[in-house]
Amino acid sequence: MTRGPLDGISIIELSKWVSGPYCGKLLAELGAEVIKVETPAGDPARWLGPFSKEETDPEKSALFLYLNTSKSSVTINLEHPDGNTLFSKMLIGSDVLILDEQPKERQRLGLEYPALRQTNPALVVTSITPFGLTGPYSNYRTYHLNRYHAGGNGYLITTG
Repeated sequence: MTRGPLDGISIIELSKWVSGPYCGKLLAELGAEVIKVETPAGDPARWLGPFSKEETDPEKSALFLYLNTSKSSVTINLEHPDGNTLFSKMLIGSDVLILDEQPKERQRLGLEYPALRQTNPALVVTSITPFGLTGPYSNYRTYHLNRYHAGGNGYLITTG
């Protein structure tokens, strides 16, 4: 097993698409033990290509495979009490949680910081959200075009 500067650090990654999984990938490559938690439906990135031999298969998405190398994974239904209990037990022995849910969804699933802190007072929670956890835009969904313009890049576009 490869060792690195984060050897001995245990990370739970409850995130999907690209940002959270990429964060987990980088930490895993530095030696942390990263466990990716997926819902029963799986990470939506599993359905994004490119695919091997043009076969759409959730186990063959090059994007998903790239983002999730060097990780272990588990499927947990956080909507079910048993799934919630299992997830809480995982957090007890973990150092870091990578989370990319919007504040409204965190509250619904019981994943707000005060509740997580009761489970594991030493847990470091890394929040990846497009518009933060508070404020008027905190629960807005975002897409590439929104992020591009919210970051000011839209002002740089010129027409000839």
